[in-house]
Amino acid sequence: MEVLLNKIHEDIDYLNSQGKQVKEIRMNPNIFESMIELPDVKVSKGVTTVFGIIIKADESIEKYVFVLDEVT
Repeated sequence: MEVLLNKIHEDIDYLNSQGKQVKEIRMNPNIFESMIELPDVKVSKGVTTVFGIIIKADESIEKYVFVLDEVT
């Protein structure tokens, strides 16, 4: 899971460097359950975050996807 967490962090950094803002990360429920055990993942008041970004379980996702803020 640490390798996946590092990959997610690299992807977020890349998207940020391209001027894109990640609003949310949706991931497979099995991956989500494993992720919440990691120290970088925070759970507070029913909201789960990693690197300050909300993560949610979604059964329709194979691994994970980023939801980006709309460009105005």
